[in-house]
Amino acid sequence: AEFTDAGLLMSSGKGIYLGGTGAANKLDDYEEGTWTPVVAASGTNPTMTVSSASTGGRYTKVGNRVTVSFEVRWSSVSGGSGSVVIEGLPFSRINSVVPDADHSTFSFYGVSVATNTVSAVMTIANNSTSIGLDFTRSDATTIPLSPSNLGLSGSLGFIRGSITYETNS
Repeated sequence: AEFTDAGLLMSSGKGIYLGGTGAANKLDDYEEGTWTPVVAASGTNPTMTVSSASTGGRYTKVGNRVTVSFEVRWSSVSGGSGSVVIEGLPFSRINSVVPDADHSTFSFYGVSVATNTVSAVMTIANNSTSIGLDFTRSDATTIPLSPSNLGLSGSLGFIRGSITYETNS
């Protein structure tokens, strides 16, 4: 380790141990940055006019835990088929059946919701760098957001949210 004017500099593969010397106590990765969220679909992508000034994302990675936030704002949208996803996550989700807090809510404007919707949730599939957007109905059925749900209110709209997940990266 080396102390510099910028702070404590660790060699690659090294880390800081907190509360003990075991692997579970080792902080060996911290990173902050930006990423570019892109609205896509599982079938054909919708055609969108996206506001670059109001679209973007940030992330913080501590160890294997990543928290991302994003907003995509559009002024027009047409076409597309399948389920809407937000692509471009900075790290892929781990391949695990163990829950890792990768379930979160999102907010939106100019998006029509499914009948009897009680929540809007985001999920990330194993090994994926895309966020799935779903509505949960009062009867517990889940309906994916489709491109036809976008473009209401004079075609203006946005989707924003944040989600935390685990990665192998």
